[in-house]
Order: sequence, then C-alpha cells, then structure tokens
Amino acid sequence: MTRRFEIGPILVALGAIGLLVSLFMDWYGPLTAWEAFEVVEVLLAALAVTALSAACGGGDDPASVVTATVTTAETVTVTTTVSETGASDTTEDDEALSTPTFQMPSKNIGCRFGFQQLRCDILSGLDPEPDEACDFDWVGISMGVTGPAAANCGSDTVYESGAPTLEYGSTWSRGGIVCESNESELACTNREGHGFGLTRGGWSAG
Repeated sequence: MTRRFEIGPILVALGAIGLLVSLFMDWYGPLTAWEAFEVVEVLLAALAVTALSAACGGGDDPASVVTATVTTAETVTVTTTVSETGASDTTEDDEALSTPTFQMPSKNIGCRFGFQQLRCDILSGLDPEPDEACDFDWVGISMGVTGPAAANCGSDTVYESGAPTLEYGSTWSRGGIVCESNESELACTNREGHGFGLTRGGWSAG
C-alpha cells in the first residue's frame, strides 16, 4: 500500500523549526535574536509556532497561517498607536508656562518679566500699604533674578487683560524666577531664595 505525503506541510514544518532554532543562535556577535530585539522575536516565534501547528495538523489550507500573520501585524499597529498617543499626552502635560506676561485667574493680578526683573501689579492695590511715602500708588511688587523683593510705587501698570492665565496649581518660570499660582496667593521666588507673596488683602516681600 502506497502512502502519499503532502510536501507542502512538511516544508512549512521544516521552515518553522528552522525559524525557532535561529532565534536562539548568535545574530549580532554574542547576541541572540532574543537579546537583540524586543517585540520582533516574539512575533517571529508566534508565527513559527502557528505555522508548525498548521503543518502538523496535516491541513493543506493555508488560511490559518495567513490569518495569524494578519492578526500579528494588526497587534503591532495598535501598540505603536497607543505608544505615540501616550508620548504626545505626556509632552502636553509637562509643558509649563514661561511667557513674558501672565495673570492670575482672579483677573486682579498681572505680571511682566523684563530686564531680569519680575513686576507683579494688583489692580486693587497693595493692602495694607507700606509705611514709606509714595507720590503715586502702591501698585504691586518687583523682584529681580537676584536680590530681595520690594513693594513698587508707580503711576502705571504692567497688567494686561489679554495675558495668559496662570491657573491655580500651575507654575510659571523665567530667568531663574519661579511663581506658583494658588487660590490663597501668588508666590514667587528667585534664584537666591528671595521671594514675595501677593493676594487681595495681604502681601509679603523679602
């Protein structure tokens, strides 16, 4: 009795076994495929096992092998998309405000940085007012990138209604000065540790 062997499944099985064996051989110097790659070797191993299973099953319908290959490719695409989306979200979340001007959400305090100095004005005025004489108005507080902060007497204002808003819980930084926006106050410090706090009905500088 003559038994007929299908050459197709035999070749597929031999190819799958060869692929599995090659994954454990040296590809780049002393590195095997498992050590040189991350995702690719897993996909290759899965493809080899799928092909070997199809060949051992004796079926001559290659649909199972093709389906496994397409499913694997889709999995890689989805993983890449999720990774790119996560990186994009992280970049946006980590972006900090560093514009030359900003204002508080209360629309009562506005600041401008220029000539290595930060000036923050409060529309309602400093309260309480300093004991020193002022020919104009106590409009706010000024502080350089170095040195202490001090109350500012002036006849103008740096407040801009169209300036970016520093939301509560956010941070602004520029030129070595860092400001934190809180519901209780605007708190700023410079590179030497000097700072000030400014709010409606209270302030501090030093």
